[in-house]
Amino acid sequence: MKPRRILIPAVMISCLYALQTQAEETPPVVETYTCNYANGKDSKDLEGAISYWNEKMDEMNDENLNRYSAWLITPIHSSLTGDFYWLGASPNFSTWAKGNAAYASNKAGQDADARFQKMSSCTSAAWMSEAVHVGSPPEEGDTGSILEAFGCSLHPGKTMSNVRAAEANFVNHAKAAGMEMNIFRFMPMYTNGQVDLLYFIGHDDVDALAANANKGWNSRDVRTANIFFDMVMDCGGGLYNAEMIRQGASTE
Repeated sequence: MKPRRILIPAVMISCLYALQTQAEETPPVVETYTCNYANGKDSKDLEGAISYWNEKMDEMNDENLNRYSAWLITPIHSSLTGDFYWLGASPNFSTWAKGNAAYASNKAGQDADARFQKMSSCTSAAWMSEAVHVGSPPEEGDTGSILEAFGCSLHPGKTMSNVRAAEANFVNHAKAAGMEMNIFRFMPMYTNGQVDLLYFIGHDDVDALAANANKGWNSRDVRTANIFFDMVMDCGGGLYNAEMIRQGASTE
């Protein structure tokens, strides 16, 4: 994969990895919202809307909504045009669908949405998450706050078989080069069709990101694996701050 890697906070890695291990269920469902501020609105209005949303989530106290985790994503450098992004994860499709139904039918959820609608306009999508590689499991006390995410479009004639082969090739050479990272792929469920796949690649911290970049650059095999990946799809993205808004209840 190209140097447009995705650095996820350790707590996000932990949540996504934990959600990935639920038996006899679909993979985790991840919602993404791309948002722009309304005229005259800014981060203070967003902060107020998020606080209000958390209050309403507590008020609803729905068993499925209580398993929902959310992050606020704000751009540092990005090819995308959103002022901010929302990422929310449910452990499986059933929990996600039931939680959405409960939220939409409850006045508390409607009021929370109305608060967001006053200060922003958003487009949404839903994806299923798959762990491609977990090479650096998070440790207790880990903190991270940088996210680099990118969307990818398959070249004509390429399929998921090509994608998985390119992923496996990259992972094998990255491991041989001593690169420690966590790779997640999001596959479209309900999206606008602008990209075929989303990727997150997580590192423990900025120092680990730099170390992995150096190891990858100095490995001919990793550089070649990047070229093979580019033969399958074209990707673009950016660097972001990520802040956890709400941590879902444990499913254990």
